[in-house]
Amino acid sequence: MSMIPRGLIGAVCGVPVVQPGNYLFVGHATSPFLTRYLDNFSVGSAPSSAPPSTVNEIAITNDGTLIALADTASPRVLVYTVEGMSKWADPATLPTGTANGVSWAPDKSLLAVAHNTSPYITIYSVSGTTLTKISNPSVLPTGNANYAAFSPDGSKLVVCHATSPYITIYNTSDWSRVADPSTLPASTGQCAAWSPSGAELSIGHASSPYITVYTVSGWSKRTNPATLPGSTVNDVAYSHDGTKIAIAQGGSPFLRVYNQSDLSLLTSGSNPSGLPSSAAHGVSWSADDSLIAVAHFITPFLALYDVTAGPTFTKRADLASLPAGNSNTAEFVP
Repeated sequence: MSMIPRGLIGAVCGVPVVQPGNYLFVGHATSPFLTRYLDNFSVGSAPSSAPPSTVNEIAITNDGTLIALADTASPRVLVYTVEGMSKWADPATLPTGTANGVSWAPDKSLLAVAHNTSPYITIYSVSGTTLTKISNPSVLPTGNANYAAFSPDGSKLVVCHATSPYITIYNTSDWSRVADPSTLPASTGQCAAWSPSGAELSIGHASSPYITVYTVSGWSKRTNPATLPGSTVNDVAYSHDGTKIAIAQGGSPFLRVYNQSDLSLLTSGSNPSGLPSSAAHGVSWSADDSLIAVAHFITPFLALYDVTAGPTFTKRADLASLPAGNSNTAEFVP
């Protein structure tokens, strides 16, 4: 979830960066496994070196230049340039199991991959277009890892996993482990999102209350929302202005949006105007917070909502060109 506003076509270090208003990537379970939507949601050409299998997670750098994929099959982690979709060489040391989550450090100096099979987290240093595995943290996550997320300032990395304490948080300065919060998530950690300021961390998990929100200073747990998600939270995303939290959940209504300040529910009754058709696994805000994308199972695999004052969430008509299969993740380019 990038916090850097997008502009028009620009350049970073001399490299063209396309940042149109609705530039969106969707990862799914059917070939070509990645669908790239350009401005106005026309479909861009697939990369010449396509992902080998189901794409489970997408991470895009804050400057919008690079996209990393967590893939089910080897090499499990793939990096492309956003403009031109040129693939980097695979790292010499690959993740040891199915990659479920991937995250860039804010300055692009590190790439973390959460995966099944010990050590559960693989961290790469980035030099040019080369990924080099760094030494494992001395204390590893305790089980299969589903998600990883760097804090906005890059000082922390949270890993969500299947065994208690369900989250492991590291100081990136020395990869020491942060002491567990006094109140842990109730079960398997599915996903994580830092607020834009880094003052808050939300964890989605597999049993009630399904979402646990921490104040980072002191790692105190906030009071649960009055209206709980009601089913497994598979993804969570703060709006770029920090005022709203969107969640993708496994059971109806599949999408819920909360007010960040008091965790009151903003979506209820006929709002949104139309629900995703099935279990939602990914959610993303456009850079100006005017759109929400929801990746879900069962056709049409992707739902888009216009966000207007109120706030009101109005489902758009399905796109003319849909993802090819069950969608796991959707990310707007920052």
